Amino acid sequence: MFPKIYAFYALFFLFCVNANAQNSNQNPTQQRGNISGQIREAGEPLIGVSVVLQRQRDSLPISSISSDDKGSFKFEQLAADTYAIRLSYIGYESVKIQNIRLPANTSFALDTVKMRPAATDFGELVVEATLIKVQMIGDTIQYNAAAFKTNPDAMVEDLIKKMAGVTIENGVVKAQGQVVTKITIDGQDYFGDDVMAAIKNIPASEVDKIQFFNAQSDKAALTGIKDATPEKGMNIVTKSGNFKGVFGKFDAAYGTDSRYNVGGSFNKFGKKRRISVIGRANNINQQGFSFEDMTISDGQNDPISLWGDNAFNYNFGAGINSSQVIGINYNERLSKKIKLSASYSTGFVQNKNTATLLRQYLPRAEPTNIQSYDEQTTSQQKQLHHRFASEIEYDIDSLTTLEIDANFSWQGGQKLGNFIGTNTIDSLFSNSSQTINNSSNLNYNGDLDINLSRKLNKPRRSISVNLYGELKNRQLNRLQISENTFANAIANQANNQLKINQLSQNKNNNNQLNTWLEYTEPISKKGALKFSYSADQTLSSNNNRTNNFMPNNTYSGLDTILSNTFNNNPFEQSAYISYHFDNSLGQNPLIGAPKDSTQRPPKNFNFHISLAYQNSQLKGQQTFPNSFALGRSYHNLQGGLNFNYRFSPQASFQIHYNLNPTLPNLSQLQILVNNQNPLFLSSGNRSLRQSIDQHLHVNYMNFNIKNNSSIFAYINVKTTQNYIGNSVLIANNDTLINNNLPLGKGAQFSQAANLGRAWESDGALLKSFSLAKLKLAANLAVFYSFSSLPALINGQKSRTNNGTANFRLSLNSNISEKFDFNFSFSAAQNLSYNSQTKQLNHSTNQSSSFNTTYYFAKRLVASLSVQQNAIFGMSSGFNRNFLSLGGSFGFTFLKDNRAQLSLSIHDALAQNADISRQMFDIYYEDRSTVVLRRYTLLRFSYRLNASKSQNNIQFIGG
Repeated sequence: MFPKIYAFYALFFLFCVNANAQNSNQNPTQQRGNISGQIREAGEPLIGVSVVLQRQRDSLPISSISSDDKGSFKFEQLAADTYAIRLSYIGYESVKIQNIRLPANTSFALDTVKMRPAATDFGELVVEATLIKVQMIGDTIQYNAAAFKTNPDAMVEDLIKKMAGVTIENGVVKAQGQVVTKITIDGQDYFGDDVMAAIKNIPASEVDKIQFFNAQSDKAALTGIKDATPEKGMNIVTKSGNFKGVFGKFDAAYGTDSRYNVGGSFNKFGKKRRISVIGRANNINQQGFSFEDMTISDGQNDPISLWGDNAFNYNFGAGINSSQVIGINYNERLSKKIKLSASYSTGFVQNKNTATLLRQYLPRAEPTNIQSYDEQTTSQQKQLHHRFASEIEYDIDSLTTLEIDANFSWQGGQKLGNFIGTNTIDSLFSNSSQTINNSSNLNYNGDLDINLSRKLNKPRRSISVNLYGELKNRQLNRLQISENTFANAIANQANNQLKINQLSQNKNNNNQLNTWLEYTEPISKKGALKFSYSADQTLSSNNNRTNNFMPNNTYSGLDTILSNTFNNNPFEQSAYISYHFDNSLGQNPLIGAPKDSTQRPPKNFNFHISLAYQNSQLKGQQTFPNSFALGRSYHNLQGGLNFNYRFSPQASFQIHYNLNPTLPNLSQLQILVNNQNPLFLSSGNRSLRQSIDQHLHVNYMNFNIKNNSSIFAYINVKTTQNYIGNSVLIANNDTLINNNLPLGKGAQFSQAANLGRAWESDGALLKSFSLAKLKLAANLAVFYSFSSLPALINGQKSRTNNGTANFRLSLNSNISEKFDFNFSFSAAQNLSYNSQTKQLNHSTNQSSSFNTTYYFAKRLVASLSVQQNAIFGMSSGFNRNFLSLGGSFGFTFLKDNRAQLSLSIHDALAQNADISRQMFDIYYEDRSTVVLRRYTLLRFSYRLNASKSQNNIQFIGG
């Protein structure tokens, strides 16, 4: 089948090239269009009006210019698309012109645009007005940066923390409940979608707006038909909309206990070229990039997760970290047809972690039913990474576009770790393990994504072809030395001791080839059909060899229970048909606000319905130590629904639903035993069936521009049929696994299994409003999460329900750039209930914080940070009530106060702590991790600012 597909692609490519040649012969000079217009007031031209060109589908800015001395403007060399134009001028009402459809090779002249003076008395060029904080423009939620007061040295991260509906949790930015996965600056890619790199290194002083939008695929951009399930993107609009200049920041600090923090960012933005360089070196747990590249995922789709969390989950958020990272991002329009984006980053990270954990197992309906496990762990990790990402966009002609994305990453490192763990049953010693696990890894990953798209001879009729390939190679060497003691002599052993000294080598290759063909056909002015076909072939292999230490002082004793060779080559193909309807298509452009207050813009809605047939073939084969083959074929229906309704320009309602089957992955299918912790053995299951996921997302947004208030509400519900969980054997007596591997009393053996249906849900209600007289912004939020996970314990079914409710209140000052403070309070209640034991467990986490910075006496600046945390309902020794206190004092100097010298103290009372609870299917786990405590830093910083105030107009947000 693949040769036929490739033959079709070759013919399609030749067709596009031939069409390009024909178009070039017909009209070699006119391949793009332009939009022009003139702006007047009372018959006179308006000079210097800010004119921003946006894409209609997502409101992202394309270009920004100012009207000339005749009030005229013109955007040239525009691709065929639907655009919108926003006009703004001090003292005048803003104007928006929507749905400007620009066909290929067309010059579009707008009617004369008339702007009206705003009903505001400016007096002596000083205006006290309430800036609009947030508004909805199409599918984009836009925050006005000027409405949020931040310190002169604040970064984008500090800015978005003040924005309602936006949170930063564990290095992840969420907007309206969705994880932000794409980042752009003025619509251009930035560091391969590394969100943290942008928000931590772009100064807030250079930002005009922050936009959160539904990121559409390249195919959706071509057809004008939106994706059913778009990603959430974030666009940082610099001042003037299309910023040109140089800006950045540098800081260096050194202090007690040899603590240091050095870093900075440099950005040079031009009309066609943009270059950004960022870097940071420190040993105080600060990061300049996402640590995504520094983490070997132990997720469900990672074949090497078989080795367990301790081997691969390099979680640099816990413990004490030092890092040195540097990166460069480059964007340039090489010609009218070619645009290039590329980034490179490299980093070295070290982590030291000491943790104590206690697991409390849910009681079982057996004579011995109260089991606990405590563990003390220490580890040191080192990781080095290199990452390169690039994208080339080539407009072959006005109808044909070729996009090529290429990415490559390399990672290597090592971990030295040891733990001491003890199991007790009914408070009596059961078993213990003292284990050293030292490992080294070497991994590389490369992928290539090629997309060729062509518009045909009718609007919204198009065809596109996509080819994606990925190569992954991962290698791990692990040395394990373990001494394990049991209460009694264990099976297959002469006494109650079990000693392990072994060297494991794992090699994993995972290669993927995906092809996609899509055709869209309009069937009405507002409706269109989309036909798609995809084929996905995966070739993965896993080669594990574990050798025991032998009397001849070599690791030459092959352990066949812990070794195998397994290949997994699943193949999936799907045929899709979907119907897309957009009520906003065909509407006349709306210029400004209706003069008659009774006139209202039409209510807009769009929806997408899709149905697919999928054939999945599971093909696996083990060749060592014994041979067996897996061969199953599944026939499924997939489907989805996406409905968006706009009640008004500032209120919307959305529903997303999809149905997807998922095949078990390589690690879940292997029956290879993982003995990294000899008290907790685990294995895969070659009898696993596919799981079927259903996901429902509903959200509502409403903005009141007049009152500067907003409300967000969302809910996610996910249900999984044939959920792949754990079937756990807790040994009541000594036993053997696979007739050879001993499992002492109280130890566990878990195996992947289909356990029925699982539920997950989360949601939130967020309210933001202004206290204008106090010049404060208030945010109220209520969050919840719930999961219901099945488990099988010693052959008995159980279900554990976990729920969390969280209330948050924050008050942010909006007084001035010289005085900034925020107060926050959070209270969370965690509950867990097991259906078999009828046992309810709960814990409470309450925290409050106050942070303030004050610039006074022209050159002096002081800050104070107070945070109180209380954790109750935890296991004995984990309950804590502590206070963290910090502050700084400094002075600014040089022109525009660009430089600052300060002395700061962190955790002055030395009470800081990191305590958490996690709920699992058969136990809950409390963990305490060693963290940084009291230290002092002397810091120098310098801001390189490009933007300057253009007038004396002062806006005061409410």
